[in-house]
Amino acid sequence: MPASRGKRVLIIVENLPCPFDRRVWQQALALKAAAFEVSIICPKGRGFDKSYEELEGVHIYRHPLPFEASSARGYALEYSASLLMEFWLATKIALTRGFDVIQA
Repeated sequence: MPASRGKRVLIIVENLPCPFDRRVWQQALALKAAAFEVSIICPKGRGFDKSYEELEGVHIYRHPLPFEASSARGYALEYSASLLMEFWLATKIALTRGFDVIQA
């Protein structure tokens, strides 16, 4: 039995939705192939607007982006709102699926 069996990984992505973010998606699939249980938190995006879906055994939780920032203050607000949503989703995952490792 692989040492990874039963281990759970949470990946947090801040810029692109999955599986559109190919780099992160390939990492998630490699972890899944190595017997890890994988959950991803990422933003919603065009064509990826479901709040939750399971693709190829990977659990994807998406949050909305509140707005597109164009100033330093706007970026701070956008980042703060995203962090709050990611924290909420991570807490939800911790209470339901659980995780042993976070990659952010």
